[in-house]
Amino acid sequence: HTATQIGSGSFEAVLVAAGQGGASSAIIDSSEVFTPSGSSGSWSTKGKLKHARQNHAAVALSSYTVLVAGGNDPTSLSSAEIYTTTMYAWSETGSLAKARMEIGIATTIDGRVVIAGGENQELFTNKAEVLNLGTMRWGGLGTIAANAAELRLVTLDDGRILAAGGTL
Repeated sequence: HTATQIGSGSFEAVLVAAGQGGASSAIIDSSEVFTPSGSSGSWSTKGKLKHARQNHAAVALSSYTVLVAGGNDPTSLSSAEIYTTTMYAWSETGSLAKARMEIGIATTIDGRVVIAGGENQELFTNKAEVLNLGTMRWGGLGTIAANAAELRLVTLDDGRILAAGGTL
């Protein structure tokens, strides 16, 4: 699963998307929203992704939209989807150039989405891609220092993106 904070001000919530679940541990395509209220909060089902996936990455694009990318079902995926809270719906975006799971993901200062690293059928990669939100197309961005999966990307105040950790 991924858990991504959405909303702001009087509406704050967490979108939990896809993953593995149920008695059979099947890969799932569902999404739920947790809304904190009072001492416990509440959960509500909010639509199905176009593709069931696990080991994917997610990032908030705004207070009301979330992007999920990559993952596996059980083979690596190149698909990406955007959830819009006002529509309670998922829509597909452009596909990644390379199918992969366990990728790092971050947004740039100017709002673009960067992914890096990941794994495709036990082959790690050092490739990075960027999503242009105007065209919804992914493009090459270069490479990181080493082939790695399960890494974390952090946008620094000066605009650079730090890739840290991961499995080599």
